[in-house]
Amino acid sequence: MVDPYIELGLAAIQYTRSQGILASNREHDRRLNHDLDAAVTAASMEYLRLHSEEGDRVIEEYRRNNNRGPTEVSWQNEMKLKARAAVSLGAGNCESQSAVAFGYLAALPNHPKLEMMSVDGRALPDPFVVRDWPVLNQATDRYELEQQIHTPTGYVPYEGPDHVFVVINRVAGQITNPDTWNHNAVVCDPWAKRCYRANRLQLEMQLIGRVTGGITRFTQMHELAAGAAW
Repeated sequence: MVDPYIELGLAAIQYTRSQGILASNREHDRRLNHDLDAAVTAASMEYLRLHSEEGDRVIEEYRRNNNRGPTEVSWQNEMKLKARAAVSLGAGNCESQSAVAFGYLAALPNHPKLEMMSVDGRALPDPFVVRDWPVLNQATDRYELEQQIHTPTGYVPYEGPDHVFVVINRVAGQITNPDTWNHNAVVCDPWAKRCYRANRLQLEMQLIGRVTGGITRFTQMHELAAGAAW
């Protein structure tokens, strides 16, 4: 009998692949597009442009509602914008591809609990904010992505490796210890094009370790409750 959560994860990966998104940190993709670094940076800048427009819309709506309601872009809309930018420019690494897969799953009726997870070595506060920010390289006169993390004194560069993927139906266990998750929790990794039960996660770390420097610390970035509106 096919696991329904595995089926969902495979469908999300297939959908993400169908969008033609290439990753600058996958050798196969780089052979298809030799300037993927610039393409991924362009997608990030498009995301920032969309985010700015959405931020203006949120503030305008707040004013129309007599200073009531949200004043910042929600994480859901941020994820939708990140996915939109990756799809429109055909470029995005693990977080952008996971945003596309997450959005596909979240739009399904009666979807299970969904989480965006990160594997990294950062000593992250809770909650935390990480962003990919285009920075001008003075030597090449080109914009390049710099991953930054929010601290009490502002955003600072983060140089360490990380990897992002989607977890489907994790309803038990400690976030930082996949061995304690329920047996039918499923990992959906559109960047790696792999989907498997979470009890295989430690075996899969050999692949994930290639982009995380061997680090296996798990952090929950976002959570959408089962059946919650998207």
